[in-house]
Amino acid sequence: MGPIPDLKPKSVNLNQSERSLNTPTNPFSESLIHIRKVTDLDKDKFLQLNFLELKSLFRQLFEQLQAQDTSIEYVYEEISSYKILYKVYQNGSEITGLKMWIGTQFGRGIHLLFGSRIDAFKADSINDGIICAVDEVIS
Repeated sequence: MGPIPDLKPKSVNLNQSERSLNTPTNPFSESLIHIRKVTDLDKDKFLQLNFLELKSLFRQLFEQLQAQDTSIEYVYEEISSYKILYKVYQNGSEITGLKMWIGTQFGRGIHLLFGSRIDAFKADSINDGIICAVDEVIS
């Protein structure tokens, strides 16, 4: 079998340009992401954008439901720029509805109320909501 070899790393002498090619670089070192405070304006823009997206998605959903079942009909009412109401009828009888609005009563967010006999102008209850809150960043 022979003698046990002495395994030691070989020293390699690299010049400066060869060293820079072999040194891993940090891709973030040049342009670190600067964390800034999320403002109320940022939150409002986020809510408005997502409100419009949800409004469109619900409209598509009710359009599809109506197309699939001829006994179903829906009515859409825009109460304000930030409050909408959908009512769903089957054979002319109201079966459910959905009210969605941006508000602050239950936390700054998009609020949802669904069921039958929804009052468009009362805001004393919700079923669900998307609340806009930011966790504190610890440095």
